[in-house]
Amino acid sequence: MKSEELSVDLRDTMVSSRTSTLRPQRRYQRRGFRTTLRRSSQERHCTLLGGNLASIQSEAEYDFIRGVVLKAAGRHQESWVGGYDAAKEGVWLWSDGSQFEFKRWGKGEPNNRWFGEGCMEINLKGRDFVNDAKCSQEQPFICAKDL
Repeated sequence: MKSEELSVDLRDTMVSSRTSTLRPQRRYQRRGFRTTLRRSSQERHCTLLGGNLASIQSEAEYDFIRGVVLKAAGRHQESWVGGYDAAKEGVWLWSDGSQFEFKRWGKGEPNNRWFGEGCMEINLKGRDFVNDAKCSQEQPFICAKDL
């Protein structure tokens, strides 16, 4: 995937890149960004923008984030969000410090199948599937910032 930054201003429900402008259908008081970096650099990138990797606080917000990725990438691209259990296996946290109450994992997930799967991705293989994966994978991600 080309390393192109796409900015998403959810306050105005606008997704823009160098080549197109797309409008998501729902509004949230959040702002996000999507790009490709190593996972270890992603949270730092988000904090430099004044946010964190996106936490998912509701079913509607999960669906909205999936829609933003679909419209920005043209497909349900596997993307990182801010869930992690790297500190202690099985104890999931959001990188923004909000309470972790997410329940929409894919069937049998999180499973730490390949050991060291401490990061949360959405859209596994283009499906409506949330997975735990190795944090060393390089893929797009979503940042969010309270406005």
